[in-house]
Amino acid sequence: MLKHTSRQEMPATKADRETIASLAKFILRQCIGRRWRIAILSLLLGVVVISSITYWTTTDTIIYRGSDTLSFVASQVVDDFLTHRFSIPRAGAPSAHGNNVIPLPPTADFTNADELDVWVSTGKLDSEATGVRFAGLHFDVVYTWVNGSEKRLRNQKAPWEDRSNVFHQDAAKEEQVGRSFFRKLMASSRSDFGRWKHLKTDKRYRDFDELRYSIRSVEQNLADLARQITIVSTDFPVDDLMASQLSSSSSYKLVRFGQVPQWLDPSILSDPASARLRMVHHSQIYHPLHLPTFNSLSIESHLVDIPHLLPHFIYMNDDLFFGARTTASDFWTPLYGFVFHAEHSLLVKSTNNLVLDDKNPAGGEWTSLEWTNELLSSRFGRRNRHYIAHIHHMISTPILREIYLEWPEAMAETSSHRFRGEGWDVHTTFLFTHYVIERRREALLHSYLTLRVDRDADGFWSWDERHGVLALIDKWQGNWVFRSPARSTMTMWRENMRKVGIQDTQLTGYAWSSADGHAFTKTMRDVYGQPVDGEYYDTDYGAQGRVCVMDIEKCFPVGFTDENVDKVKVDWHKVAFDDVACGDCLMMMLVAESGEEGLEAFLPTKDALSRKWESWGELALLSRTPPSDFDPLVLVPPGTPSFLNPFTIDPAISIRQRTIARIHRYAYTIGTTRSSFVSLQDPVQVRYKLQTLLTDQDPVKYSATPEGTPTVNFCLNDDFESDSLHAQWRMRKYVREFLEAWFPKRAAYERWWWERVKGWRQTYKLPGEPGREMEYDEMVAEENKGKIWRVIKAAILGEGVEPDDRVLVVGGQAV
Repeated sequence: MLKHTSRQEMPATKADRETIASLAKFILRQCIGRRWRIAILSLLLGVVVISSITYWTTTDTIIYRGSDTLSFVASQVVDDFLTHRFSIPRAGAPSAHGNNVIPLPPTADFTNADELDVWVSTGKLDSEATGVRFAGLHFDVVYTWVNGSEKRLRNQKAPWEDRSNVFHQDAAKEEQVGRSFFRKLMASSRSDFGRWKHLKTDKRYRDFDELRYSIRSVEQNLADLARQITIVSTDFPVDDLMASQLSSSSSYKLVRFGQVPQWLDPSILSDPASARLRMVHHSQIYHPLHLPTFNSLSIESHLVDIPHLLPHFIYMNDDLFFGARTTASDFWTPLYGFVFHAEHSLLVKSTNNLVLDDKNPAGGEWTSLEWTNELLSSRFGRRNRHYIAHIHHMISTPILREIYLEWPEAMAETSSHRFRGEGWDVHTTFLFTHYVIERRREALLHSYLTLRVDRDADGFWSWDERHGVLALIDKWQGNWVFRSPARSTMTMWRENMRKVGIQDTQLTGYAWSSADGHAFTKTMRDVYGQPVDGEYYDTDYGAQGRVCVMDIEKCFPVGFTDENVDKVKVDWHKVAFDDVACGDCLMMMLVAESGEEGLEAFLPTKDALSRKWESWGELALLSRTPPSDFDPLVLVPPGTPSFLNPFTIDPAISIRQRTIARIHRYAYTIGTTRSSFVSLQDPVQVRYKLQTLLTDQDPVKYSATPEGTPTVNFCLNDDFESDSLHAQWRMRKYVREFLEAWFPKRAAYERWWWERVKGWRQTYKLPGEPGREMEYDEMVAEENKGKIWRVIKAAILGEGVEPDDRVLVVGGQAV
């Protein structure tokens, strides 16, 4: 609530007064000499100068009082930038433990446990009989962005580059073998190395004004689907001018500048909660000891800490754009879950032999992908996994919180790396996508092997229970091989969407649904008879034609096939994860056993006996037991009914209902869409590619393509490594012309070009001493003093960290 508004006038300086006096004398001389045109022009210039001096020496302060926090919002012009200042609670960054997710209306998901049961078990949905109708499907859009052209950011980054192992000169020599330009460059003085490293890294921070047009693409093509747009950006310490004005205030120690786009209308920052677009800065979501950061992978590890998002949000970089009108079924629906986009022919291997050295100074993406796949393989079984297409990513904050519980050390270490390549970075979007896929697979196999097969819930497979499994395998595999029959899942999805009131997408093809089992399975063999990793069928026949052979003795525990063995301990992990081909093949057979639709063969019966769980972590199928003070409610949106919450301890929820809730939570679809990736390397080639991309939006042209649709997503990836100012100017010009031609309509929160303010910074409060950055030794001392666990530099500097000294930091607070 707005309580007070005040305006403070700063007196004009001596230089200002002298400027005004000189201009007045000049105008008077022109009038005496009857040079009227010059006099009039000078008079107009004087009005601008005087108003500018008055404007630049004015500070607006607005005080807002919320229910439990006091916020100060101010604007001030500093170094040609209008500065906005606001506060956050003095406790520091928001914690991932607080459930600040904004829930969707109940109509955005199933409202009845029986209807959900029918959908998961049979795959059928008769809306006339059940009354199922979905409404209120919305998503938030989140960007991570910095303007690397700003001097303040460059000055902040330079000393950290000097400390980082990423920028050792030997690393550059290693990478540039065989490239004549850089061989000549590296043969010169060490100062030339500085030029080289900027060529390699500046492209990650360079701003071609893409964000403005990417947001226009959201406004144009997501329409009412997008509730709010959040821009996550960097921040800086206060400068001397701001500090001098705040030194007498208690807010002095809590203020930092936050970077905001230059084209933004600052009026929207006064009420970020209700604004269509808002800013969130790194110091609001990071632990201060991990700042400043210049690592996009580190920033993505804190998507979980962004407050007040809807349960599902669209995450984008500023070089990504929507080229055509989209619907909810392009992103997520309660019927088919997340829509993921995978590269069919590009696989990421899994390795546990990563070496931290200086051979990757550019901090490439693949090192983090392979390390992330190692984390996944250690948890869910070893396999190569598909690369996720470089377009938008569908993310869920509640599921991100699960990921933090599974890999707290890896996420904290990623947070601590100020540059890519300083250590083992987690690739959050790759991890999230495959985590959902693997959790769905895990939920189905656990349901069958533990809850359906072990009917008496004693933790052992009796011979009668084992005989049922062996009979299933014999039925579908016999003495030779399993070949999956046809399913109708992929022929019914459009009709099912229409039945429940969801517009079916015309731009995204549903290639595979998790209602037909695991997407990426060893189903095909090469010319040498070896399985090909990651293949799946994306035809209208769905799962038909999948082939596998299950080695029972290898896949199941010792004694499983021996009828003389009374009991065998339930070891579902062995079947599911020791060799992923075992679990994959069993899933194919169970999908076939379920009929043309649904997953009934996986599910426990409705009268299945309750289990006694050793811990809440076992109930939740998590590999690690959360801290004792952990609140499971943060893993679901507020108000989630128990039948949709697999983590609930509500005794009224049956084993079958909990299982179905878990399977439903991780539903996903593999989608195909027409996308384009443009690498910005050479201005002449880029101009041709952009013109081609623009003309391809003509319906006459795109209707002749295999997809028959316009370009839905495109990426303008900055790979420009020239320090020529003219070449950079041309590249910027061509990109701007292309984007202006595609997205000419201004967004409501853009300022007009003639408005005098060149840019804005947003400023807010947080704990810490203003005006200076901590030295590294001070950071280490502070960490040790506060018992804050840091993988931050242990691997790089060879420092040991004793397990007893570790206190995990999640979302800015120790747990």
